Amino acid sequence: MFSQRKFLSLPHRQQHKKAAQLLRSYHEKGDPTYLTQYRELESCLKLTPLDISFSSIADRYHFHLKEASVSLKEHNFLIRRFDTLSDIDYLPLAIYLENLRSGHNVGSILRTVEAFRLGTVHFSPTTPGIENKKVADAAMGVASFVPHKANSTLQDLPRPLIALETVENAPSYFDFEFPETFSLLVGNEEYGLNPETVKQADIILQIPLLGSKNSLNVSVRLRFWQLRFASNGLFHTIHHLVAKLLNSLNRKHFMHQLIELIHQRIFQFFKRHFSFRFSIIFIFIIDRKKAAKRF
Repeated sequence: MFSQRKFLSLPHRQQHKKAAQLLRSYHEKGDPTYLTQYRELESCLKLTPLDISFSSIADRYHFHLKEASVSLKEHNFLIRRFDTLSDIDYLPLAIYLENLRSGHNVGSILRTVEAFRLGTVHFSPTTPGIENKKVADAAMGVASFVPHKANSTLQDLPRPLIALETVENAPSYFDFEFPETFSLLVGNEEYGLNPETVKQADIILQIPLLGSKNSLNVSVRLRFWQLRFASNGLFHTIHHLVAKLLNSLNRKHFMHQLIELIHQRIFQFFKRHFSFRFSIIFIFIIDRKKAAKRF
């Protein structure tokens, strides 16, 4: 650790860079020694004492990065730590990343897959894997948690093969009902999937766009698909609820319970994937009395 005299002799940017490093180490490791050392630098920099809360630490950390002229990148963000890891199983799906160049895009996809437990990610031989630093940075600490396979080919994937690609006259993914098991194929940021890959696909779907650009960033495309796939699962849930209620001994209030459960599930879906405002609008359309209770 620096002495006060040596620390003050450092250039302004270097001082704040050292302070940011100590804050990050304290946040990630929880060792109070780092906080004690940071308090000394805080005093040298004549800053107000830091409140030890996640938001205060994050704001102070980014203040130091700004003073150190460190450009803001996503992997510079602090991650809120949780006590337990998710024990929810991944879905029996495969996501094939063919010839992606950007480690940032791959890392963003891994974050989405882990967040929604979407399945196993297959990397083509030319796609950067989890050992790539940019992939690991963009994945924000979850890359190793996602089931994955390197150097995969189409022969390694479960059928059907569904290509998410911009192809003229391809059906919209809004009109497609996804099976329980399949492989989703997404391609290169510049030219998409290889023509041979498209030929081997069992199904080709596109995301209909209204703007001037005819394509989306590959990680954004996967996010759009995830939302559509989640909405598809909503109807499977309703079907399960109907079957459960039909088997119930108490049939007197069957319709009332069914309608109530469907309202709850759809409200939860809108709230999870869109916003609370959209959820309130939906409930208001269905039942104004329920909408009043939600406020």
